[in-house]
Amino acid sequence: MKIDEVADNTLPNTATNYLNIMLIGLITLLASVSIALLKRFKGIRA
Repeated sequence: MKIDEVADNTLPNTATNYLNIMLIGLITLLASVSIALLKRFKGIRA
């Protein structure tokens, strides 16, 4: 395929799955760290 044959200048939709997996992983990580911190400092009040 030549460059001249490309009709539009849109990028292929290839990174969507990776971004979704990374977002789910980040949310899971933040939730687990939050739960761990809450369990660790549950009895400590300022």
